[in-house]
Amino acid sequence: IADMRYIVIPMRPEGTNGWTEDKLETIISRDCLVGVTLPGVKSNELD
Repeated sequence: IADMRYIVIPMRPEGTNGWTEDKLETIISRDCLVGVTLPGVKSNELD
């Protein structure tokens, strides 16, 4: 059993300024939270 746990706060992808928390939540995966990958945004999702 781990004595310590870590959470990685993902960097905000370019083009997501002004997004609501609900919309940002859709691009965050488990891998983003453990620091394996960065959140990604498809070009058609940008406002």
